[in-house]
Amino acid sequence: MVLVALGAEGPEAAAAMIVVQLLANGVLQQLVQPFAYGAALGIHPLAVLVVTIGGGALFGAVGLILAAPMTAAATRIAADLSRRSAPGVESADGQRAVDVGGGS
Repeated sequence: MVLVALGAEGPEAAAAMIVVQLLANGVLQQLVQPFAYGAALGIHPLAVLVVTIGGGALFGAVGLILAAPMTAAATRIAADLSRRSAPGVESADGQRAVDVGGGS
């Protein structure tokens, strides 16, 4: 697109096209992707945005890539553990928790 604008309209149009592409890419990354990842991973889009920023700040590129999936996994594990610890409540795999404490 930039080369087409450069060839057809000149350097000013090419520069404008670069700005438009950068803005569109920024909107896509900051607004659309958290909603898509949130829906796919089962976590809130704001949580995706926050953990991605935090993961990137703490661990760089690896943190950016792994922050949302690891948060989803941790959330799923915590939910499953809390369901298993409640007596008489079914877990995600259909098993019922059993009270083995032996107390009265």
